[in-house]
Amino acid sequence: MENLVNLNIKFWHNKKIIITGHTGFKGAWLSLILSIFGSKVYGYSLKPNREQKLFKLFNLQNKLMDSKFANILDYNSLKKFCKKVQPDIIIHMASQSLVIDAYKNPRINLETNIQGTVNLLDVSDNLSNLKVFINVTTDKVYQESNSKYPFKEIDILNSNEPYGISKVCSDLITQSYNSFKQGKTKYCVVRSGNVIGGGDFSKNRIVPDIIRSYNSNSKLNIRNPDHIRPWQHVFEPLNGYLKVIEYVYDKKITKNLYSWNFGPKKNSFISVLKLIEKFNNLKKLKYTFNSKYNYKENSYLALNSNKAKELLNWSNYLTIDQIIKSVLEWNDIYLKNNQKEIELLSINHVKDYFLR
Repeated sequence: MENLVNLNIKFWHNKKIIITGHTGFKGAWLSLILSIFGSKVYGYSLKPNREQKLFKLFNLQNKLMDSKFANILDYNSLKKFCKKVQPDIIIHMASQSLVIDAYKNPRINLETNIQGTVNLLDVSDNLSNLKVFINVTTDKVYQESNSKYPFKEIDILNSNEPYGISKVCSDLITQSYNSFKQGKTKYCVVRSGNVIGGGDFSKNRIVPDIIRSYNSNSKLNIRNPDHIRPWQHVFEPLNGYLKVIEYVYDKKITKNLYSWNFGPKKNSFISVLKLIEKFNNLKKLKYTFNSKYNYKENSYLALNSNKAKELLNWSNYLTIDQIIKSVLEWNDIYLKNNQKEIELLSINHVKDYFLR
């Protein structure tokens, strides 16, 4: 089989990996991918909520070595779990990841995203087998600029809203561990944003909102039609995260390797309205504009991924039109209410992308 994405699949076989937030959208997909690769995957997360359906749909309870449902703020529980597993790799995805929820309850957001990261970093410092710690942050860590150019890893990190600043802190704290710990573990942060894929049912995200509108035959309320975002399929940044781990695993860590951007090609930097129009071209959608939206978000977000392309040979393979077709196909199968069929489709999507 041709390995389109140039991952070393053999590298992942039997690797012991803890994924925090494995019940979330990206975490569930990553758990499925690594289980297909033959990794020994362990999950630590809160129990799936109403919107987090992939854990059950993917049958992850039977694919993972262990799945612990607990809060990352519970230090003793986290320490006991990690000590028992003794992982080779930790991929930290557990967070409060919704901008509006962070506005509504900033304390919970800040505690989860900052103290939760600190807890995991502190625990990781005493894990003798741990080689790589990856913290998945966001494109929203960059200081807003009027110049409208794709952010590079060396650009200033800052934010004026609670979700963004919580991830800035989490990002910087993780990077700092390379300097004052100077042990065998490499600590890296990976940044991406606005991922799209089958099975995202989160509230207040545009693509899940579109899918809900289709499924319920209701009108979609659009908050920020002119906002530009770097849309990409969930497999694209996940592929990048795995490439980072392969790349740094046996290397001496240097500052240039601390942080990595994974964003799509320029033709996928499109507005919310343009995205909706693309969906509407394939399946008719009813929508209106919500002028009462009061939460501030950056109007333009784009990432420069040149470092990943040059050092990791990473690239996006799916166009925005291919992504939308894939999401609609997944949703059509999901509506049949056949768990086995959606599990098989999802496994085939993984194999088509990573193993062809």
